[in-house]
Amino acid sequence: MVLKVYRLHRTPHKKKSMIGYAVDRMGAIAAREFTILQKAYRASVPVPTPARRADNMFTMRFLGDEAKAPLLKDVTLDDPERVAGLAVELVEKLLDACIVHGDLSEYNLLLFDDRLFVIDFPQAIDFSSRMDRHLKIEEAKPLLHRDLKNLENHFARYDVQLDAEQEYGRLVAKLDSPR
Repeated sequence: MVLKVYRLHRTPHKKKSMIGYAVDRMGAIAAREFTILQKAYRASVPVPTPARRADNMFTMRFLGDEAKAPLLKDVTLDDPERVAGLAVELVEKLLDACIVHGDLSEYNLLLFDDRLFVIDFPQAIDFSSRMDRHLKIEEAKPLLHRDLKNLENHFARYDVQLDAEQEYGRLVAKLDSPR
């Protein structure tokens, strides 16, 4: 198991005053990320299996054997075209689950057991709610584009052609279609 904790920060000033967030705010941030992780897991998106959440922390399955699974940035790929395809599939699976990661890059993708896993969802947009779906989708579009550009830039190092604009156009059409 892995424990993720949203910690509180204090200043060295008088009365150890808080910077920014109180305990309940950090708990809300942890709850939001855990909920998105659960949604992604239930939609069969390759993510660490979520376990439990309490206050400002949650647990999930550890990805790795003796050592943690490597980040995509730390791996030399034997078949980068296949992994690029897996990355785009992952973005599409998230989209089908009404989630846009918002910070997807080689720093938030793990390679384990020849599978690609996505981690870290604090910036993710969940547009599953019918209340403000159109607003959330508009908020998610630039983040989806950024995610695809990040992937395009990473895989360009391997001379893999991943056309972020084309993929964005294809995926945005899915976003704009009624569900």
